[in-house]
Amino acid sequence: MITVHNTAQINYCYSMLYTKLTMMTKLIYLMTLLSVTALLTSCSSSRFVEYHTAKVAINQAVTDASLPDLTELTTKELHIYCLSTGKDTDIGLVLLLHCAKELLSRDDLSQPLSNYAIASYNQALYSLVKVDKAGTLSKNSVTLDYANPRHFTFSEEMLAIDSRLQPKVFGQLGVPVATSRENTRIGLDKYAPLEGVMKGATIILADIKVRADIFELALELLFHHDNANIAIGDNSYVLKHSPGSAFLALIEQANIDQFSWLGFISPSQAEKRRGVFAIGGISAHKIPIIMIHGLNSDPLIWRHLTMAILNEPRLMSRYQIWHIYYPSGPPPFYSASRTREHLTGLLKEMDSPSLADNAVIIGHSMGGVVAKLLATKTDFSLWDTAFNKRPEEFLTEDNASVKDIFIFDPVFKDNTVFFLDTPFKGSEVANSTIGYIGALLVTLPREFTQLFQALIKRVGPDVITEKMQPFLLDYGPNSVQVLRPGHPLMTTLYDLPIAGDAYAIVGSNSELVCADSILCSAISDGVVSYDSANYRYAKEFIIAPSAHNSFQSQQAIDFILTKLKAK
Repeated sequence: MITVHNTAQINYCYSMLYTKLTMMTKLIYLMTLLSVTALLTSCSSSRFVEYHTAKVAINQAVTDASLPDLTELTTKELHIYCLSTGKDTDIGLVLLLHCAKELLSRDDLSQPLSNYAIASYNQALYSLVKVDKAGTLSKNSVTLDYANPRHFTFSEEMLAIDSRLQPKVFGQLGVPVATSRENTRIGLDKYAPLEGVMKGATIILADIKVRADIFELALELLFHHDNANIAIGDNSYVLKHSPGSAFLALIEQANIDQFSWLGFISPSQAEKRRGVFAIGGISAHKIPIIMIHGLNSDPLIWRHLTMAILNEPRLMSRYQIWHIYYPSGPPPFYSASRTREHLTGLLKEMDSPSLADNAVIIGHSMGGVVAKLLATKTDFSLWDTAFNKRPEEFLTEDNASVKDIFIFDPVFKDNTVFFLDTPFKGSEVANSTIGYIGALLVTLPREFTQLFQALIKRVGPDVITEKMQPFLLDYGPNSVQVLRPGHPLMTTLYDLPIAGDAYAIVGSNSELVCADSILCSAISDGVVSYDSANYRYAKEFIIAPSAHNSFQSQQAIDFILTKLKAK
């Protein structure tokens, strides 16, 4: 027997079936992701760094503690005395450190003697700190007291598994370390990675005293951005430091990449990780380099570029690095408005007007769209694309945040923007079967959908332009839908100028040169085509080898470093 259903029943059944299939698909994807993550975690205890711990063994000297006055010795006599101290005992190392420090204060040092004094100071200090940290230093002979104690790792014992992530060590004097402490989420800690506040520092000797036959060494941890030099006598020495070692320690502890997929399919669950995160601290005077990831991604993609900058003292003297994380399921226009809030909050907390003068913004893929939205003055261009009436005609205080998505000024007055694999004209992948499946997996957060739901319920759908009704009447769109070629807001955004200069990096999984428009149009990175990524208003562009991952292309990184050095 054949049963005939009416149209409403059929549509209802299809709707229920679709809902169940969508929920099952999301569950399968999420379970697969968690399984793979658990498997990878169990297979490897270290992702980015191995610690090559040097073995230091020293003996306890059996002698009375006495600190000789070396000021009356000539430099030659002082050198002889330093050579006579024992390097295999705790007290011998203390006396060598005392002697080396006195040598470093002399104004008649030859270069070889200066090198000897520096090496002796560093080795004696490292050995004492090393055995003290290991708990094998006899407290009956020598004690080490830190004026500002923190957990630390020796920079020179860190070996990156990926050679491109190896941190460099700079400077002359002291023991370079990577320090870490818990993130309190109070004050400026709100703008530090949730995994912890990690900074590069240098351990130096502040003073040596003798009490009850015990050498008491007072040590300090100096942070490089506070004072790059240390004065001993009339001489000045550059602190030995490694900005990159703190970053390597950070990414070894990082779990932000666990929120890439979650931030795409279920943004509300990843919302707790949204923010602006300073790498190695915040400066009131250095120009921010702001790095923005793309769809289904996270700040760890910037590890190679970040380390390359940290390993360039010339750049680090001028720039500071801020990473952005945002759940990537919602459209880039909404993500940009939320990122704008965080950046504005950081600038306000720093209370340094000059900090808002300049910025370098680097965005990959959809992150490039967010980057442009941070550096653009829209006036009513985007608004008029979406609505038939101006905001003052129908918005209320309850809907004020809708305006911030479409009408805004640049966060910084002058910007240098690097676009990597950015789909200015959309991506055909978003139009493919994979794109449609991806769009179905996204559950937009209620805080986003309610903005438009409440607005449409109050004023009706006619306030929305005809070309935007397919997107906003469902209280969307999601990020995949926005990245389909021909989206009205993307079309409008393309021709809006940025406040500053733009550079484009076009990814290619084939040819890296093209002689004419026909050959160039055949270039793609597998996700974004040449025609979409080659920003017409860029001051300069390059084609870099990329399977939609030019953030790790050495050619792309070198291009960015060259432009930064030239500024």
